[in-house]
Amino acid sequence: MSTDPNLPLVIEAKDCKYTLIPKTTTHEEVLQIWRDVSGFITRRLLKKKAVNITGLGIFTVLKRKLDIGNNGKLCVQRPIFVLSEKFAQTHGVTYTKYQLLGEVPVTQLNFAAIATDLGIERSVVEVCVKEMIGVFARAVNTHRFGEMAFNDIGRLVVKDNKAKMKFSKDFLRLMDNSNVINLIPIPLGRPRTSDSFISQNSVLSTPNSNKSSNLVLPKIERTEMWERPPSVVSNHGASLVLSPIEPLCENIAEVTEAKVMIFNLFHIRDDTCKL
Repeated sequence: MSTDPNLPLVIEAKDCKYTLIPKTTTHEEVLQIWRDVSGFITRRLLKKKAVNITGLGIFTVLKRKLDIGNNGKLCVQRPIFVLSEKFAQTHGVTYTKYQLLGEVPVTQLNFAAIATDLGIERSVVEVCVKEMIGVFARAVNTHRFGEMAFNDIGRLVVKDNKAKMKFSKDFLRLMDNSNVINLIPIPLGRPRTSDSFISQNSVLSTPNSNKSSNLVLPKIERTEMWERPPSVVSNHGASLVLSPIEPLCENIAEVTEAKVMIFNLFHIRDDTCKL
């Protein structure tokens, strides 16, 4: 059985002289609480919701639409982690900043829900989460290096004063299969975008778009043939004006009457010319 990558953090958080974690809480219980935190984040991302972890940052989904020419649009969607501004300033850490447009609703980490799942007190869950974040922050501040794993999601790494969230391939496949984000690693032709993922289903093209760049529109079948409405000719000065009959003729008798009117007008025009 592999060792949990968060075990060193848990040991330090639990054995610290000033820790608030109850002595009755074991290392394994703290690890299980953090696993449930990761599970909570995963479920929210699958539902297109962001999760804010106070003192650490926000897990969310970045959405962008790119114009690829020929009236084509490409939707770039990928999970991201935005480090807390306070954490970054306190420990002198730089991170990639994103312009979030508020498209994804943000929810707070629900300690009560996690406590209910594990059958423990809410206060214990909250204390364990805060102590884990505190240990991670001290490691970054002291050693200029820190690593915190989110089970089934990835690892948050701070190295050389730079923070980066590295998502696991299994997590990206899970997001892909959920139809929330279809993650296909395709280079976007710009620097620092190697970890970008593009939604394959969002490309506005035909199912065989890899074979043809043409956009095929659905065929519309016409059930009735449109006919031009009957018109009449009126005499305006030295010219004849063709205008539609209002309202439109709805039966054969009206159509016949309109034709007679047209014939009489032409007949009158011919007689006038003879004079």
